[in-house]
Amino acid sequence: MSRLISIVNGTIIILILFCCPDSGWPSGKCPETIRLLIGTYGKTFSVDGSRIKINCLDTGVRPVYCSGDTLSVKRNKNGIEINREHFSGQHFRLDSPGTALTIDGTSYGGTVIIDCSSKKEMLLINEIDLEEYLEGLISIELSPRWELAAMKVQAVVARTYALCQKASSKDSPYHLTTSVLHQLYRGIEHATWKTRQAVKETRGEVLTYNGAPIMAVYHSCCGGRTEDAENVWNTDKDRPYLKGVFCGACTGYDKYFWKLTVPRGTFFKKLSQAGYAEEADDESFAASRRSLANRVLEVTIREKSRNRTITSNEFRSLFGFSEMRSTNFIISETGDGYLQFLGTGNGHGVGLCQWGARYRALRGETYRDILLHYYPGTKLEKWY
Repeated sequence: MSRLISIVNGTIIILILFCCPDSGWPSGKCPETIRLLIGTYGKTFSVDGSRIKINCLDTGVRPVYCSGDTLSVKRNKNGIEINREHFSGQHFRLDSPGTALTIDGTSYGGTVIIDCSSKKEMLLINEIDLEEYLEGLISIELSPRWELAAMKVQAVVARTYALCQKASSKDSPYHLTTSVLHQLYRGIEHATWKTRQAVKETRGEVLTYNGAPIMAVYHSCCGGRTEDAENVWNTDKDRPYLKGVFCGACTGYDKYFWKLTVPRGTFFKKLSQAGYAEEADDESFAASRRSLANRVLEVTIREKSRNRTITSNEFRSLFGFSEMRSTNFIISETGDGYLQFLGTGNGHGVGLCQWGARYRALRGETYRDILLHYYPGTKLEKWY
């Protein structure tokens, strides 16, 4: 889910996460599809289907049914080549009536749009029914073995997040990526009877604030208490539903506690390469500011002539988000030239805690109660 992946991309994701307007469609409007960026290709890719139909969206020429069920698509100067047959234009739609389209081994429902408007690469965009998208998404974001109630929570959150992104990017070629920049998605083959049931039982249900779908961000495990969004992304303060709340239900996560051990010399070398310290390891540092959730907000590097500060998210990015799993940590020295970071939780800590939601569901809380706990002040509405 929406997670920072580098210092540079940290800036990008702030724009993606918080450009959603606070006024969206009138209640009752049914956004039936979502556009997903599923790949970028410089030269070629393969497509499998049945009686695949190609339609040039620029020229309006009658659709062409391609011979063969496996196609090789190649970019050329004025359009694309499919099995060596040339098609002029910049935008094409591929359909496989009655069956899924498979792109390099991954199956997608709906249609696939090829966008050649860039001089460097082709964008592959999957336009798919929103509910079908959710069926495949849930078992990627959660374990497919999780309980139905937890999956219903995830269905509402993922639907809400997708609709908010759609509202803020309606003029863009696509609304969402399928990576951790937005929501993880690996095609329709990951749908199960349980994910379909979770989507069916929550169909059209959306969390709203001031009449619009909220920015329903989420993470794996908060470590005891969720975090205020403004402490993570330094964004506006007008989204009270993204204020931190007590969780206390996620200790069942098998990686609730984590430890990262780093040689002291390596630690200061990374800081130096990022411009935050000299390379000498005789400097000192400390977590200089924490939030109410006990998460580190800033780390201060103390040098002889000055002090420098680095935000906790930038600090995490230096060591990798999969290694330094959260900003909820303490720092200790081992005495033999190593530093240890001892922490709890996994992820940015804002919004829904997935492991907390699971254990709240196991102890009998309804998916509605869970949603309203993690997003205080919102309403659960039947959007369509």
